[in-house]
Amino acid sequence: LRHCHVFSRLHLPVLVGHSRKSFFGLLSSKPAFERDLETAIVSTHLSTQAVDYLRVHDLSSQALALKVATFL
Repeated sequence: LRHCHVFSRLHLPVLVGHSRKSFFGLLSSKPAFERDLETAIVSTHLSTQAVDYLRVHDLSSQALALKVATFL
């Protein structure tokens, strides 16, 4: 996820499906359906990494996170 911007060199749209993934379990013991905060944090990072599309489960929380991040 740190190097997603590298894919932009291919001049193709980049999609990342990171929502509620199991690797978040390395950081938290929450079950998958409770990982929207972790997903939102990664979404804000990916929005700065030349990622064109984010595949997420909870659209409203992700949209709010991105809105707050762009406000800052």
